[in-house]
Amino acid sequence: MICKFAITMVMSVAAVSVMMGCHTPTRVNDSVAQRIESMNRACNEAYLVSDRVIASNLTPALQSVTETEADLWWDNQIIYDIQAREFVDDWRSFWLLDSPSILNRLPIIDTASP
Repeated sequence: MICKFAITMVMSVAAVSVMMGCHTPTRVNDSVAQRIESMNRACNEAYLVSDRVIASNLTPALQSVTETEADLWWDNQIIYDIQAREFVDDWRSFWLLDSPSILNRLPIIDTASP
């Protein structure tokens, strides 16, 4: 896109120069051809528009099929949070802390707090 715009600008400047009589057509054509060639080379060799760079990674921001690295990190944090809460529930169940005691028929009342 930028290369086409630059080539169009170079050619329009050359056309105005020929119409104004500033340069002879052969000198303008040589100058325009050199400018077009240098612009074309610059555009083709640029890192961002290189076909090799683009083809090497068509979706550089995505780490999976649909998510970026930040999305995957947040998904993992949610999973870690859920697993930590499940571990606490399992720990309380293992030590029988998740249900009232069945060793006494009367309900046990916490008298430690006022």
